[in-house]
Amino acid sequence: IIMSSHLSNVLDSLFDAQVPDAWAAVSWPSSTLGFWFADFVARAQQLNSWLSDGRPRVFWLGGFFNPQGFLTAVLQEASRKMGLPLDMVDSYTTIPKDGKEIKRTEMGVYLEGLTLEGARWDRRNGKLEDLGDRGKQTMVEMPCIFFSARPKEERDLTQYACPVYVSPRRQDLEYVTTIWLKTDHEEGPGFWVRRGVALLTTRN
Repeated sequence: IIMSSHLSNVLDSLFDAQVPDAWAAVSWPSSTLGFWFADFVARAQQLNSWLSDGRPRVFWLGGFFNPQGFLTAVLQEASRKMGLPLDMVDSYTTIPKDGKEIKRTEMGVYLEGLTLEGARWDRRNGKLEDLGDRGKQTMVEMPCIFFSARPKEERDLTQYACPVYVSPRRQDLEYVTTIWLKTDHEEGPGFWVRRGVALLTTRN
């Protein structure tokens, strides 16, 4: 094998435990090679399980190379069942309080593996909560989320339209979707907008 600059760059990245540029260009962002390989194995397991055991009860959203496309397909599936065109429906989300509520469904999906940044989720009361004295812990694990569709006229503007990004960089190209979260803060959803509260599919 003749050593080329391309092969040399790959070997240097592997030696430094970094993802080679050639791999990153056709996969997903990751801070280290260890995180990248763990994601690779977990993604393969999710797809193999879906293929062999049928539609999963819960989907790991961060395990999709194109999560936007997956969620758009979920909205299309739900809109057909409602007899509405896609441009007349909006995303609809709820947070189950009990794991027993989570089951396979033909209209919508349950999502896991999301991280909430800038706030925490009050599981008991089912609403967003200020970090308070937990200010140093800016990122917390989000419970399982049910994602489906509803007619646009049924949108609840008292809820916080929480953006979902692939990573903490929050670049426009990494925007995935909107998750609607309940809040009873006296300042309304605008309070969480000013706090920059968002959901992330990965911490890496």
